[in-house]
Amino acid sequence: MSADQFSSLSPADQQAVLNGPALAPPDGMLSNFVNPPNQTTMAFSATTLCLVASSLAVIIRLYSRFLCTRTPAIEDSDLVVAAFGTYVGYIYVTYWLLDIIGFFVHQWDIRVKDMTTHLYIVHIGTNLYSVTMLIMKASIPKEWCRIFSPHRSRPGFYWICHVIMALNILFYSAAIIVENLSCFPHERVWDQLVPGSKCLNINAILIAGASINIILDFIILILPQRVIWGLRMSRNKKIGVSLVFTVGLLYYLTEDKAYWLGALSLWCIAEMTCMFLIFAGPAIPAAFKGSRIVSLFSTTFRTWLGTTKKATDVSSQHKWQRPAQHKPNTFKRYQRIGDISVPLTTIASIEPMAIGPEPPEPRRPVPEPETGIMFTTEFTTMEEIVEDESQQENFKKQCPWEPSPHAL
Repeated sequence: MSADQFSSLSPADQQAVLNGPALAPPDGMLSNFVNPPNQTTMAFSATTLCLVASSLAVIIRLYSRFLCTRTPAIEDSDLVVAAFGTYVGYIYVTYWLLDIIGFFVHQWDIRVKDMTTHLYIVHIGTNLYSVTMLIMKASIPKEWCRIFSPHRSRPGFYWICHVIMALNILFYSAAIIVENLSCFPHERVWDQLVPGSKCLNINAILIAGASINIILDFIILILPQRVIWGLRMSRNKKIGVSLVFTVGLLYYLTEDKAYWLGALSLWCIAEMTCMFLIFAGPAIPAAFKGSRIVSLFSTTFRTWLGTTKKATDVSSQHKWQRPAQHKPNTFKRYQRIGDISVPLTTIASIEPMAIGPEPPEPRRPVPEPETGIMFTTEFTTMEEIVEDESQQENFKKQCPWEPSPHAL
C-alpha cells in the first residue's frame, strides 16, 4: 500500500493497517507480535563484547601515545576520540533497537506502526556508521604513513596511503549525502506513510557502494602487511568484510529487511571494532613495555609457581616410606675373613651399627651459677721513676720554666 492510498482510508481502516503486520506472512504462518522468535540475547552479548574490545583498544592507544611514548598525533587526540564517540552512539541505537523490537525478528512479526521507529533507528545508525568509518579509514592510512614512511622515505607508499585516504573520505561523504537526501521530504526516509513523498531507488547505489567499500578495505589491509599479519587479524577481517558485503546484498535484495538488518548491524559493529583494534595494534607493545601491571602480574605468577613447586616438594617429603623389604638383613650373619689364621666369627652378640654418620654426643647440661659474689681479687700497683743526673740537667736547660720531673 502506498502512502497516498493510506491517506485516503478512513481513520478506522488506517488504525487497522497500523496494527497489522509490516509484511504479509508466508503461507501457513501467522504473525506473532507478542513474543516472536528472535536472537536478541546473542546480539546483545556480541554488541557488548565489541564495545568492551573497542574501549580497551582506544584506552591502550591513548595511554601509549600520551603517557608511554609521549608522541601524540592528531589522529590520537582528535580523530580517534571523535570516531569512538560516534561508535558509542551506534552502540546506543543498537541497544535501543534491541529493546523495542529485537534482532532477527521477521518483518511479518512487526506491526506497521513499529516500523517507523525501526527505520528511524536504522537511519540514525547508518549516519553514525558512515561518520565512524570515514574518520577511522582516514586515520589508519595516516598511521601507516607515519610508521612506514615518516619523512616520505617511501614516496610510492606515501602517496598510495593518501590516495586511499582521499577515496575513503569522498566515498563516506557521498554515502552520508545519499542517505539523507534520498527522499523528499526528509521524514519519508523513516516514515513510509508520509503522503506526497518521492524517493530515489538507491538499491543499486548501495550495492555499488558496498563493492567499493570492500575494495578499499582490502587495500588498507594489504598495504601494511607486516603489521596486519603480526596482529593475525587480516584473514578474519577479510572474511568479515566479505560477509558484510554478502549480508548487505541480502538486505537490499530481500523484502524481509527487518530480519536481515540485525545481521547487517552486527557485521557493521564487527567492522568498526576491527578498525579500532587495527588502529590500536601498533601502540600495544609500547603500552605494555615495562608496565607495572605486567611486572606485577609476572611477579605474582612466578611467586605462585614457586609456591606450588614448594608445596609439591613438601608433600613428597611427607609421604609414608615404604617398608624396605628389598634390603637384606645384615645382622646375625657370619663373615669370612680368612681361611687359615682366622676362624669364622659370629656377630650375633654385637650390637647392630646404624648406617650413616654417627649421631653427635648429647651436650652435657651446664650447671647454672649460684647467685651472689663467688670470689674477690685484690691487687696493689706501685710506680717508681728513676732518672740520672744528666737527664735532669738537660731537662732544666731545655725547659727552665718547668719544675723537675723528680720534684713531681
